[in-house]
Amino acid sequence: MLNKIKTNIRLSGWWVTLAYILHRLLSKLPKRSGCYLYFIYEQPLKPPVPTKVQRPVNNRLSYNWYQEFDQAQQQLPRPVEVLKERFSQQTQCLLVHQDNEVAGCAWFAQQQYLEDEVRCIFDFSQLPESVWDYDIYVFPKYRLSRLFMRMWKHAEETLYGQGFTRSLSRITAYNIQSIKSHERLGAKKLSWICFINILGGQLMFSPMAPYLHLSLSKQSQPRVIIGEK
Repeated sequence: MLNKIKTNIRLSGWWVTLAYILHRLLSKLPKRSGCYLYFIYEQPLKPPVPTKVQRPVNNRLSYNWYQEFDQAQQQLPRPVEVLKERFSQQTQCLLVHQDNEVAGCAWFAQQQYLEDEVRCIFDFSQLPESVWDYDIYVFPKYRLSRLFMRMWKHAEETLYGQGFTRSLSRITAYNIQSIKSHERLGAKKLSWICFINILGGQLMFSPMAPYLHLSLSKQSQPRVIIGEK
């Protein structure tokens, strides 16, 4: 534990490390208590680059887009109720199959994203031509392959063809590997937001509107405005 704290201080700084320690302490309480610190990232979606050199094609991979729940999604390690609820928003899902087996997925929301880890709605309707990427998942057996990069490249080209030029996402501040992966792809940090959840109560604070919000029940959740000047 002490070595991990020292590593976090070196890689993330004091305030992220203190938030992580608080999260570990609160997570021992019930009702998903914890300190959830997120960074909001923006990543440009680039158009396909014309090239005379044909890229190698992996014929073992297939890409399938869904705008509604499908039985194929039941292979994902997520509750069916959660998957069905996602399609109540403007959401599309990309499933990648390798040799007819689901190997990975990526989800994209439009206008707003209803967070499923804390009580919050991320509203990015003021940023036109934007999508929100979340739950980008690769099954463990494929994580040492190029599947993630191939999946993201296909998603990027498809979304750009649909008229989107940027993808937004929230990344847990404690997930250093994910942060580095996004930054390698050109993502830039826009802001941060913190939720302190204790026994069903939730305190949110952030430099983004509404800046400060106290929620005491599931019926109360902040609408966080991304892109407001």
